Amino acid sequence: MRLYREREGGPQRPPNRAQPPTQGLAQRESSPPPGWYPFPTEPTTQRYWDGSAWTKTNAEKLDAKITALTIQGYRVEFRSDTQAVMVKGKRPNHVLHLLLTIFTLGLWGIVWIILAITMHERRRIITPA
Repeated sequence: MRLYREREGGPQRPPNRAQPPTQGLAQRESSPPPGWYPFPTEPTTQRYWDGSAWTKTNAEKLDAKITALTIQGYRVEFRSDTQAVMVKGKRPNHVLHLLLTIFTLGLWGIVWIILAITMHERRRIITPA
C-alpha cells in the first residue's frame, strides 16, 4: 500500500494537517503546546503558556474568585482556561405563568408582570488578573 500519491511532477506526500503551517519545524519542536503548566520559578503554581510566552494568568487566582462568587450564590455557566462566566438569579418560567394566567382568567397576569420585571439573571465575567 502506498502512503503517497503520484501527481504530474512525480510522487508527492499529502500535507500533514495536524501541524499548523505557520512556523518553522525547529520552533514547533522546542515549544510546548498552549496550556496550563507548573511555573518554572514556582513549581507549586500553575501558569498558562500561550505557545510562545508565559501569561500573567494564574489558575489558583481564578479558582479562588470562582469559590468566592459561588459562596455569594453565583453558579458557573462557562469556564475556560483564562476566564469564567458566573450567573446569579434565574428567569421566570413564562409558559407556566401564561397557563396560570389563562386558568385564573387573567388574575395571575399581575403576578406574572411583577415577576417578569423583578426576576432576572446577572452575569459576571471573571479573569484571574
